Amino acid sequence: MKRMVLYMYFLFILTQMPEVVLSATHSVTWTLPAQNDSLAVESGDLIEFSWTSGQHNLVMCRDQAEYDSCSCTEELANTSFSSFPFQYTVPQGDAGTTMYLVCMESAHCANNMKMTLTLVNTFGGDASAPSEDGTMNTAVVWSNPPNPISLTVESGQVVDFTWTAGSHDLYMCADQTAYDSCACTQELASTNFTSFPFQYTVPMADAGTVMYFVCMVPGHCTNGMKMMMTMVNTMGGDAPGPAPVESPAESPAESPAETPSESPTSGGSSQAQTHAVAWTLPVSVATLAVQSNDVVEFTWTSGSHNLVMCPDKAAYDSCSCTQELASNTFSAFPFPYAVPEGEDGTTMYLVCTVNSHCEAGMKMTLTLANDDMTMASPPPATMASPPPVDTTNDSPMSSLFVVGRMVILATASLYIVFF
Repeated sequence: MKRMVLYMYFLFILTQMPEVVLSATHSVTWTLPAQNDSLAVESGDLIEFSWTSGQHNLVMCRDQAEYDSCSCTEELANTSFSSFPFQYTVPQGDAGTTMYLVCMESAHCANNMKMTLTLVNTFGGDASAPSEDGTMNTAVVWSNPPNPISLTVESGQVVDFTWTAGSHDLYMCADQTAYDSCACTQELASTNFTSFPFQYTVPMADAGTVMYFVCMVPGHCTNGMKMMMTMVNTMGGDAPGPAPVESPAESPAESPAETPSESPTSGGSSQAQTHAVAWTLPVSVATLAVQSNDVVEFTWTSGSHNLVMCPDKAAYDSCSCTQELASNTFSAFPFPYAVPEGEDGTTMYLVCTVNSHCEAGMKMTLTLANDDMTMASPPPATMASPPPVDTTNDSPMSSLFVVGRMVILATASLYIVFF
């Protein structure tokens, strides 16, 4: 008994101990120009700055405006500092927080002796955090090289790209050949993008699918500013199948059977499904099999796009469609499109008519593949006929009841109870 009490006490002490976090140490040679223009860090990390020649200082900027204009004033180490390395401890902060550091000696800052520190998480926390709708957001510091350089992702996951220093953009590559040769053309975010983080929603795709991202600012991709995302599955695992149907208990012959209502033959499956489509150039899904009343959710969070329905295949092929469902100013994503009722094989044609997006392949088809199985109604159950009434006896008895251990004989004018 004493051992058990001691064991439980020991476990209690362990649960009350603070979490032990191992911080990292980063070495930076503070030269002109800076050795690294950006660094991904965590709260509590230690940055060791060293300069052993020339006149330098280390100054913190309040924001990017001061950083860009080299008008920073918070000096951390002056030109007479000599006890190298100078150690800077990264403070606590939210993921994506950026610290700006420059050398304000002479024209050193203007000549690019500056760097940024970007928080990827806080004190050992996971860089992925759930958003309000339950999906997982993963932070990527879009620097040269990116941090991280590869990710495993799931459909519906949101990847937050952040770059707060330097001129960068974000491109998706059509395949590994374009990725390797830095010949990618699908721009997701331009060098003018400032509403960080840039959020990329992972589209639906098979496990093992690889997506390729690069920075196409001259020299950046070829110098390693590129990353890959590999699908491990779609969020939530396998798509849910129909719920098992329980066999009803056999009813006694004398009980009337309830006749189920007949399932409708139109409208496809009685349970509508939701399909997510990343409306990008090119489209994540070129064709989709749907059922009447399904909902297709279109999402585009960068670039100027719209969603237009074509009357037929000829208009679809020639990109001459006019029935706009969502304009290029739509922002309340996702845009939900409810599939109307129709015959099996009916095809709906959807395109983006902004600029030459349709001609470049920003189009897709929805094809109705309804489940026309109709539940057959079972034949109505036959009620058992009551036994014939013996009318040979002129007795006025009308009913005989058995309640527990009592027998009740009821006549037109008398109730007799037997125990």
